[in-house]
Amino acid sequence: MNRLLHAALLAFSVVLGSCTAFNLSRSETDPQWVEVPVRTVDRENLHEACLHALEFNHFQIEDSKIAEGTIRTKWNEDLFTFARTWQEGGGMRKRAYVEIKTSPADSQASKQGFERIVRVRVQRQKNMEHKKTMDASAVKWEPDDDDVSLARGIAVTVQSMLTEFRPSDDFYRRHGMTPPKSASGARDTP
Repeated sequence: MNRLLHAALLAFSVVLGSCTAFNLSRSETDPQWVEVPVRTVDRENLHEACLHALEFNHFQIEDSKIAEGTIRTKWNEDLFTFARTWQEGGGMRKRAYVEIKTSPADSQASKQGFERIVRVRVQRQKNMEHKKTMDASAVKWEPDDDDVSLARGIAVTVQSMLTEFRPSDDFYRRHGMTPPKSASGARDTP
C-alpha cells in the first residue's frame, strides 16, 4: 500500500512539473498582422507617413528601408514594480513592424482604387522575473500575444495621414465662412 501511494505521488508530481514547464516555455504565437488598403501617390510618401504614424505612437525607428518597404522599431520597454497577478510579470516590451506591399491587380482593394496595402504588426513580450522587476539586467523576456489593437491604431493613423480633409458646404456654413470655388458643389456629407 505504501509503495502504491509513493508511486501515485511521484506520478502526480511529474505530471504537475511537466504542466508548469510547458506553460513557462511557451513558444511565440503566430504573428498577427493588421492590413489596411491605402491610396497614395508614391512609395516614398507612404513610407514617410508610416514613419510619422510610428513616432506618433511613441515608437523609435531602428531600421527603415524604402526600397523594400519595411520598417522595424526599437523595443519600447516598460518595466514596472507591481503586477496585479503572478502571470502578469514585471513589465512588458513592444516592437512594431510595418510592411508596404503593392496590392495585386485582381484583388478587391485594387478594384476599388487602392494601390498599396500597409501591414502592421506589434510584437509583445512579458518580463517574467518577479523578484527584480526594475533591474534591466535581470529581465527574462517571454513571448506574449501580439498587440492587435495598437497595430490597428497605427494602421488607421497611416490612413488618416494620407486622407485629404475636405470640409462639406455645411461645415463652411456652420462656421460663418464662404466655401471656396473648388469646395462648392455636390459632395458626400457625413
